[in-house]
Amino acid sequence: MEIQCFHQPRWHNLARLNNRTHRKVLVVGGIMGFTGGVGISDLWTGDAQDPEHWRDAHFKVEGPVVAQMQSVFLDNWIEATGVVWHGIDYFPELVPVGPIATKMFSRAPSGGSQSMHLMTMVAITAAEKSILLLSAYFIPDELTLQTLIAALKRGVYVQIIHPASTSIPRRCAGLHAPSGVICSRLEQKSMSSGRRCTTAK
Repeated sequence: MEIQCFHQPRWHNLARLNNRTHRKVLVVGGIMGFTGGVGISDLWTGDAQDPEHWRDAHFKVEGPVVAQMQSVFLDNWIEATGVVWHGIDYFPELVPVGPIATKMFSRAPSGGSQSMHLMTMVAITAAEKSILLLSAYFIPDELTLQTLIAALKRGVYVQIIHPASTSIPRRCAGLHAPSGVICSRLEQKSMSSGRRCTTAK
């Protein structure tokens, strides 16, 4: 086993002290991947039954998307070690598993936000039956709100799960509204249009 510190603080990089990674990616044998919000701590041993226990979603995936997940991990590994993994031992041949098409998106301080935002808009716009959105920090901009409202108007069922409370203020860009107010706005719009939008905390 080899463990590396990512951006370990040193005197010459103090200006980058906050340039950390929040990625949680586990790849096993190059064929199975796990990602989500769960951390390695007693905080995640419950089901949000009290303030001392948290609940997060975590996902297991197989198929070609695992190679994409491993590439995201390698992005940090190369920066920390300068070592590039390659070859069949690290990237075995992967065949599709199951009927669901999956894509791994990543972002970093240097970029990636625009492509993730674009993909979210494309997915919402392409939805025909349902949109199930789970977000620790639901901070949609006006375009995202209007895209969700448009989905409601064409009969798409929208469900949003967000925390009842969080450690940072949640603001909606341009609207300066807490996420609960944003969700209420979507719920009202769904009722006025005869469509369904539900939110859960």
